Amino acid sequence: GRGYPDLVARRAGDRRIVVIRTDGNARFGTPRATNLIGGTSATLMNAGDWDRDGDGDILIRHTDGTIRVNRGNGTETFATGVIIGRGFESVSVIDVVSDITGDGCPDLVGKHSTGEIRVWPGRGTSALGASYRMRSAVSGSTQVIGAGRFYADDGSPEVVVRTSSKLLIFRTNGPGGLTTYSDPGIDTSVFDFILATKDLRGASTGGDLLLRRKSDGMWFAYEHDQSGGWDRKSQMGVVRGYDQFG
Repeated sequence: GRGYPDLVARRAGDRRIVVIRTDGNARFGTPRATNLIGGTSATLMNAGDWDRDGDGDILIRHTDGTIRVNRGNGTETFATGVIIGRGFESVSVIDVVSDITGDGCPDLVGKHSTGEIRVWPGRGTSALGASYRMRSAVSGSTQVIGAGRFYADDGSPEVVVRTSSKLLIFRTNGPGGLTTYSDPGIDTSVFDFILATKDLRGASTGGDLLLRRKSDGMWFAYEHDQSGGWDRKSQMGVVRGYDQFG
């Protein structure tokens, strides 16, 4: 609730879910432990305001294939998880995106076991809607990253797909699917974690990328200039000791 984006992470030692704040200057604040233990977490997702009550929520894809929403109350405390989806064992490449379907609720986008990129419409604490195809397979895709409104020149969110060596930024056309894409020229092979966030400096439009270098754990902020380039590439600091980020 401070106007700047937060990360969620799982502490490797005890699997505690932690909130890592940003400070408005592309730096990290002190990690704050939550009440959640992610012992069976396979994919940790920062869900934004998933249930539209004004507070940030967490989605977790568990090792049993369920997806659960843990509703937040704005104080780094979260409710017990509620199952909103089942059978996601084979949909490991998945993330929360902004409202693609146009109904006001955030949605999930992931790589189906067929290789297709599909959307699962969000329904708050109710079960996810039936998935449908947004695009055929993206060759070599290893991660789907919910970018929100990465560009500010339209009202539709973007979806970032990571491959073995690059990022592809796909535009969406509402519920119809993914359309054109651009390659920002980032070599992904040197990074182990890549996330998309809202603007790190608190602007109301556009989004930024956060990337962690494998060799030393240093995080970098690539701050987007709305024209397809980057007006800042800032070192955010070294953050280690976590094995999942969202």
